Amino acid sequence: MYEQEAVRKAYWVDGKSEREIARELGFSRNTVSRLLKTQAGEKRQYQLKQAKPKPTLGQYEHWIAEILAADEQAPRKQRHTARRIYERLKTELGYTGSERGIRGLVAQLKKKQPEVFLAKFRYHFSNSTVGALELIFFD
Repeated sequence: MYEQEAVRKAYWVDGKSEREIARELGFSRNTVSRLLKTQAGEKRQYQLKQAKPKPTLGQYEHWIAEILAADEQAPRKQRHTARRIYERLKTELGYTGSERGIRGLVAQLKKKQPEVFLAKFRYHFSNSTVGALELIFFD
């Protein structure tokens, strides 16, 4: 994070070239170029171009997703754990893969995006000395 700020400041504020920044800060020119292309504060993470094949687990993924979807309505203590899903896969469907693969898939499927609320603030001045604050929430 600090490196990105230093590179952006040297380029945009100080007017230095990418090559000069790379020499001063000890980065490669490719790194300096990449840091300048990203937005301020954005962390770049490696992304696969294609999803990795799942030869053992792929055919059971839909079944596991259905179980987890049904578990959302169930009481917390009655939901399936990754171990229980693994045991059911072994006994009911003859799964031959590892439990670790099931744990990874269950964690991935359970991960959700946090719900975000947007609020709009308005401040009104009236004849009195105290203003009024109005909150409007959007869907």
